[in-house]
Amino acid sequence: MRGLMVQAASAVINMVNKGNLKAKALSKWVEKKQREKMPWGKLTCALAAKLLRIIRAILISKKTFNSKIAAIAKSSLPKQFV
Repeated sequence: MRGLMVQAASAVINMVNKGNLKAKALSKWVEKKQREKMPWGKLTCALAAKLLRIIRAILISKKTFNSKIAAIAKSSLPKQFV
């Protein structure tokens, strides 16, 4: 599972670099980390962990994924989304 998530993260980073990723919040996060000069391997592993946290949250909450609130910390969401 870990290997597949690292491959997925690598693919997402490549999509961001080519401008093909529609998820703006995730693109901004990857671009910010690249501007901070985070090494490729570390960025890939960090993104894989981030993707796993998103997947876990979706499975636990049993709600559909909402890309508009995906980048917002749970503590800063209005009560209707929590």
